[in-house]
Amino acid sequence: MNNTATHKYFMVLNTFFNDIDLFNNIYLNFSPQLYHLIQDDLNGIYSVSFIVLGKRDFPFSLTSILNEAIKTEILPEDDFV
Repeated sequence: MNNTATHKYFMVLNTFFNDIDLFNNIYLNFSPQLYHLIQDDLNGIYSVSFIVLGKRDFPFSLTSILNEAIKTEILPEDDFV
């Protein structure tokens, strides 16, 4: 039996806040998103934020992704990692 959703719709609203100066060449990038996902007759509303903290002229940065289900009928797979 195949449990794959046959109809999928995805709509996203996002914005970007880049190069926010903090101190001593340290910057912050922030990208909040709100998205609506429909799979067959199930739907969900989610938020996700991408946060980057970095230093100018330095090759590495610290990045975080925060994801939260606001309201959803869609459940993850049992083997979701």
